[in-house]
Amino acid sequence: MNIGDMPDVKVRFEVQQPNIAPAWMIGARTHLLDCWEPQLEWIRMPELQFPRRDYWVSLDEAGHSAAPNTSWLRRSFRRQSRQPLELNVPYHDVRIHGPDNIALSILDGAMMSLACQNAARELGLADSVTAIISSQMAPFCVEVYRILGIPTRVTDRDVSGRRLQTNFDLVACMSLAGKLLPQSLVSELENGGEGLPKKLYLARRGSRAVQNSTDMETELMRAGFTTFFPEDHSVIDQFRHLWHAETIFGLHGAGLAALLLRAAMPNPRPVQLIEVFGPGYIVTLYRHLIATIGGQWVGIRGRVTPEVVHNLDHKQGQGLLHKVIAKLPGPAALRFLFQEPQWQRTHQSSSFAVDPASIRAAFDVLNGEALEPHSRPISFAERIC
Repeated sequence: MNIGDMPDVKVRFEVQQPNIAPAWMIGARTHLLDCWEPQLEWIRMPELQFPRRDYWVSLDEAGHSAAPNTSWLRRSFRRQSRQPLELNVPYHDVRIHGPDNIALSILDGAMMSLACQNAARELGLADSVTAIISSQMAPFCVEVYRILGIPTRVTDRDVSGRRLQTNFDLVACMSLAGKLLPQSLVSELENGGEGLPKKLYLARRGSRAVQNSTDMETELMRAGFTTFFPEDHSVIDQFRHLWHAETIFGLHGAGLAALLLRAAMPNPRPVQLIEVFGPGYIVTLYRHLIATIGGQWVGIRGRVTPEVVHNLDHKQGQGLLHKVIAKLPGPAALRFLFQEPQWQRTHQSSSFAVDPASIRAAFDVLNGEALEPHSRPISFAERIC
């Protein structure tokens, strides 16, 4: 890192650009691969590379941070109380990152706040930076900041003072997590880990329900997995379970974000993640995260339906605004100012079916027994037809 020249004070961060190795995504058995006997889809996910960028934290000595306009009532209140909150400590505003998503609190808000703390120490300002949070932030998201040693201030007003900002995106937040996370976290997560399950099924309620959950859970019980609903446990208990697990089977969701905390391990322990997706909403976030902490990733895709194909590959109502936004530089937070077209998230929370055979195939990959799809003998009737 190096400090830029005054008056535009910046602390720059050297980020090792990750290369995400090729991986398998395993889909449900389908007759589209074999008219005689349905076969699993083995989809080879290519290597991912990220463009090189400059990452920095900047200091504005007379900074001003506007409160998000969350409702008509709050906008009316702001008009009646225009006087901003004056702070005499360095601060970082995390109110843009969403008030009730623990993944955004861990991967975006908290990591950026820790980067601002790092920069403040380098600039000789303070040992800590206050994160400005909204009164609407869920208690479990506030708890993330407490566990990571980030002081917070709750306000829905504008804020003025020494403002620190970053241009970090998820690449920077994940790549630098090992350097930014406090070492006090290690002892807190190591303590109380005795007897926690090594094979963890991170289950979900509500959205993204698995239609044939009984079939899926039968396979997992047979393999020795323990079912774990994050919302039934404290935040620190959630973190401990993901810290100590060796193999995790999880439906894609915010509960997996705490895996990033393993970047703080002084002697990293390998971890395996089988991530299950509904066929209409597949993203690379946790594949990237697992590569960052030195783990192994396998994906399972639920059974594809005609509705998914129609809505994602045919009903693409993307207009000029989307095409312009797609080319914008800057952090992922921009997507919260300009939401993606609805068709991209049509099936974000849809239920889906999982083929038990795809689960068994994913276990084979993790056990090193399937570096490529298994061959199979075919009958004489198949050969001549």
